[in-house]
Amino acid sequence: MTIFLSGGAKNGKSTLAQELAVKLSGAGKRYYVATMIPTDEEDLARIRRHIADRDGLGFETIECSKNMLSCLDTADRDGTFLVDSATALLQNAMLVAGIVSWRMGLGQSRRIVVSTVRAFLQLLAMGLLLGYLFKYQTWWLVCLVLLGMCVAATQIATGRTNKVVRGLWADVFLSITVSSMVIAFIVVEGIIHADPWYNAMQLVPISGMILGNTLAAAAVATDRLFASMDSRANEIYMIVSLGATPREAAFPSIKAAVGAGMTPLLAQLSAAGIVQIPGMMSGQILAGADPVIAAKYQIVVLLMISAATTLSVVIICFLAYKKRFSAEGYYLSPALRGDAGEAA
Repeated sequence: MTIFLSGGAKNGKSTLAQELAVKLSGAGKRYYVATMIPTDEEDLARIRRHIADRDGLGFETIECSKNMLSCLDTADRDGTFLVDSATALLQNAMLVAGIVSWRMGLGQSRRIVVSTVRAFLQLLAMGLLLGYLFKYQTWWLVCLVLLGMCVAATQIATGRTNKVVRGLWADVFLSITVSSMVIAFIVVEGIIHADPWYNAMQLVPISGMILGNTLAAAAVATDRLFASMDSRANEIYMIVSLGATPREAAFPSIKAAVGAGMTPLLAQLSAAGIVQIPGMMSGQILAGADPVIAAKYQIVVLLMISAATTLSVVIICFLAYKKRFSAEGYYLSPALRGDAGEAA
């Protein structure tokens, strides 16, 4: 069982957490995992106050500012662990990226902070939303959540492309939504046999895993497609003038873009089980599941991601290349494209 306490600074979270840990642990082992790295006298005073507060409560203190799994190697896994606090642990982890950005003058420090806070808030909001969805799920509410995820994925994918092309949003939305939802429903209905078919506990997480991969692949493929077509502009002009159709003229660029979009997926498949233990399998193992069972589930996940990613890349490439041609089939020069310009 995991209990997460959240609230403002100095509002009694640590005291409440200690009381809960003592109550839940009974006569078992209890551990206090201290994650804060003191940076000033106020932090040191807070640490001393926490030490005094838990004195006599039977806690064994484990100091761990990063890599928590390694810190807990010698602890009793059946014990009760109080982590104070998860926020400090995340701050310590991101501190490395912040220091590197500052020392090298990358100008990414603000972006690192904003991205970290945004991810933290988004994941907490998603947890609350899923809790409500699992309890009060209806088919239309689940479909509404999936639609919102597809819209957000499309916005992120189009924002990642270096070139802003008019009308591209609809093509990206179609490619991501069709590929992700088709594969998700095939897995949920054909493999998991969810009951009912819109069971949010299965459908939403699986759709999220697929969308996260298809949006990245679609962004890479789109970038590569237009970069390739622009570099081949003179060749395409000549081929079209000799009677080739837009598809025939663009096909070498389409092939390159599909290959580029699939490259990260192929690298992930090659590394799975040797270099990398994928996320779903790692989570199941950490939760105590049989590693063989976890591996079988992970195989299903990798295969469904592979199918959805390939389908998404192919769809977006065969839709997007037309944006470089007129309705009559002529290759458009930069002055006639109506592009919105370079993305920031």
